[in-house]
Amino acid sequence: MKKINLLTWSLIALFGLATLGATAQKTDAGIKITKSVKTSDSKALKRQSSCWSNAGTALLEAEWLRTGKPVVDISAMDFVHNAYLLKAQAYLDSEGKTKVNEVSPAIEVMKLAKVYGMVPENAYMYPQQDLMDPNTAEMDAILRGTLRMVQEKEKGNFTEKWQNTYNTTLMRYIGESKISFDYNGTNYTPLSFAEYSGLNFDDYLMMTSDMRSDYNANCDLVMAQNWSDYKFYNVAHSGLIETINNAIENNYTVLWYGKLDKDAMVGDMAVVSAGVKDNPTAEKQIDADFRQETFEKNIAKDQDFLLIFGIAKDEQGKTYFQAKKVCEAGDKVINLSEAYVTLNTIYLTLNKNAVPAALRSGLK
Repeated sequence: MKKINLLTWSLIALFGLATLGATAQKTDAGIKITKSVKTSDSKALKRQSSCWSNAGTALLEAEWLRTGKPVVDISAMDFVHNAYLLKAQAYLDSEGKTKVNEVSPAIEVMKLAKVYGMVPENAYMYPQQDLMDPNTAEMDAILRGTLRMVQEKEKGNFTEKWQNTYNTTLMRYIGESKISFDYNGTNYTPLSFAEYSGLNFDDYLMMTSDMRSDYNANCDLVMAQNWSDYKFYNVAHSGLIETINNAIENNYTVLWYGKLDKDAMVGDMAVVSAGVKDNPTAEKQIDADFRQETFEKNIAKDQDFLLIFGIAKDEQGKTYFQAKKVCEAGDKVINLSEAYVTLNTIYLTLNKNAVPAALRSGLK
């Protein structure tokens, strides 16, 4: 009798799992991919404040693939290390106004690749595991203290030996790249490896939509991460959607920075729900005022980086942008509705050649 009961319960459990799987598949069955661009796998963060580097690296790796090269795993930590070098000089030049910490915009990766080069993951040397603390506070305190002593002394009283202390601190806490390394049978330095990529690191821009500034012109966004005072190309909110569509259709990915709200998720879709009970993907209309109000509320808060790599449509023909988180492993796809992107985008980072010709001409 026990065997019969066990068999019965096993069959019930299997039927239940099959039903659950069928239901889950049905939720996403209406999504059909119409265009997808190659990307590399997303990686987990090495340190808690280095998401910007993961994000910029994800865009860089996708651009690498776009040129026809095979998949590459570029070290995100190398950019974190080099950002501290860049900030040291900026701190001294600004007489202490530049904050020396791990926070930067994702586009900084392109500047760092141009100045210092870049390396594959296997050419980055990590410190002993017990020193690779994800908390940045102790290292930052030592680096700031070193720079503060240099700044407070009269010019000429300090030799360049202080740089050895600064560099050694970075090496002990977060490691450093090799001076030269082998990649697919060829020896490279970080700079020659960046040159091998074939990418022009000046080709990247950030785009936003802010009614407080003129459209089709440069604008400033007050953000803690933008320590280098990068300018943003300001467009009407419709230009954001136009740009993403054009980019994907021409095999470019787009790095998205904005609010990813768990409450907005319907399965794997992010929507601006209109609250229709029988139609959870029905959405509100997004006008310029609604977007601006949301934009100003969200801009001062930490947001999420997503790499947009595809376009999909549901059974009703509504368009979604396929994206994935770039600061955690897993490559789980999130489908962002056009309305959601319009409302919640803070800014985009992308290759300028991915911008529609008419819009690009207007931006000059």
